[in-house]
Amino acid sequence: MNKIAILLFGAISLLGCGESNESDNSSIKNSAVSLNTALPRVVTGTVDIIDSGVGDSDYADWAIGTITVGDEDISITFDASVLEQAGIDLDFNFSDPATIELGEPEGQDGDLTYPVKKIM
Repeated sequence: MNKIAILLFGAISLLGCGESNESDNSSIKNSAVSLNTALPRVVTGTVDIIDSGVGDSDYADWAIGTITVGDEDISITFDASVLEQAGIDLDFNFSDPATIELGEPEGQDGDLTYPVKKIM
């Protein structure tokens, strides 16, 4: 009877471990920044602007885009002050690769968007 209880306990333990690992692997988003938990997070990659709001100045009021780090795209947003401080005008001429500081992510359903705090 004790052998059956030990085997049953072992099987249940292994089953629980397998489910936990699959869940952890499938829920990882933006892994280039998920390993770096310090704020602000600094990443280097290629910036691509998807959309922006143009005001009355030479700088966008806001912009959204991605930064590609390795083979991964990370969703990012910019406000006017960050773009203006870095001298990134409406042509969006970022250095390639670009280094940026990311703030606390916002999002829902696992899709995270990181506000850019500084362009270096």
